[in-house]
Formats: sequence, C-alpha cells, structure tokens
Amino acid sequence: MNVGELYQGIKFFRLEILPVIVTVVNEEQESVIRALIPSLLHIEAVVKRSYNRLSGLRLASSGTSIVRRVG
Repeated sequence: MNVGELYQGIKFFRLEILPVIVTVVNEEQESVIRALIPSLLHIEAVVKRSYNRLSGLRLASSGTSIVRRVG
C-alpha cells in the first residue's frame, strides 16, 4: 500500500516514490499531512508562490507544500 492509497482522502497533485514528494494545494491539506504522517515524511519546504528554486519544481498553486521522505 502506498501513501496515496493510505491517504486517498487528500488530493495529491504529484506523488513520486524514492524519495516521496507530495504536493498539496492549501494549508488545510498541509496540516492534515502533518497530523497523519509525521513519522514517515518530513516537510522539506512550504512554497508560498509557484516556484521552488531548490528542486526546480514548478507548481501551479500558491500555498503549496512539498513533503519529502527522509532516510
């Protein structure tokens, strides 16, 4: 079972395995992810606009979170 199946109530724009990158569309979804999977995922960055320079990942929405698996 993958993260998308476990938390299918949350709509993910992008999910990649190894490392896991999850993008969410707003702060409410970010808080749900923080509550559900704090031990599995580490929130690497919260992107308040549409571009993350570190990863080069262009995102459509403001308030988007990037969550990356650690370890």
